[in-house]
Amino acid sequence: MNQRIEHIDSIRAIAVLLMVMVHAAATWGPPSTTQPSLLVYIVSGMGGLAAPLFVTVFGWGCVRGTSTAKQRMIRASFFFVAQTAINLSSPHLFDPFSPGVLTLFGALILFQPLWLKPLQINQEKSNRIFLLVFAAMLLFATFCSTFMGP
Repeated sequence: MNQRIEHIDSIRAIAVLLMVMVHAAATWGPPSTTQPSLLVYIVSGMGGLAAPLFVTVFGWGCVRGTSTAKQRMIRASFFFVAQTAINLSSPHLFDPFSPGVLTLFGALILFQPLWLKPLQINQEKSNRIFLLVFAAMLLFATFCSTFMGP
């Protein structure tokens, strides 16, 4: 019963288009000496939605998915290979084997049973786990910002 949900596919398509728009604007943006225009504000405003929407849809897909271990390995391998290809094609930006967001997605897919199972057992317990992880991230970002890089 692996039926497509059209509105989720539509949200996923919007997330992909927003990500393309943000990356294109960052790559081909106007020189910094030009006056801001309405288009710049629209792209910036919509661009702020791109990554959170993309990650949220990814997480929703992980929670709702019914992938087998073999399917997860294939999917994760694609993300690892894609990240390596991006790194190799942009040596001026990345070291060849440095991890990136695609590596993170691949690791999340690969280890999905480990992080997802505890969240599916008990809703109240999963809410507490979420709050603890969220609080730990906030504390880390606040007090250990020197470890996070520039």
